[in-house]
Amino acid sequence: MRMGVFFATILFSPSLAGCARRDGRNADCRWPGEIPAQPSDTRHLSSDAEFAEDLAIRYADTHYGLRTPGYASGEAYGAARDRCMA
Repeated sequence: MRMGVFFATILFSPSLAGCARRDGRNADCRWPGEIPAQPSDTRHLSSDAEFAEDLAIRYADTHYGLRTPGYASGEAYGAARDRCMA
């Protein structure tokens, strides 16, 4: 049983890596341009939502995180993250 789970994990792991959006990641809260050929289906919108959350967290961590010069409070961090997310 364990070998089956192991091989299934090995087999499907590379396919999951292809679903992640890697281009356009930044810590400045800048949304990268869209590729016009991509369909606007639920999978694409879900991917955009995950990317927006990642972008907002990266921005807040870089500029308002606990060990940064811009850190004021947890509330300021959350506000910066939410502004970027919006």
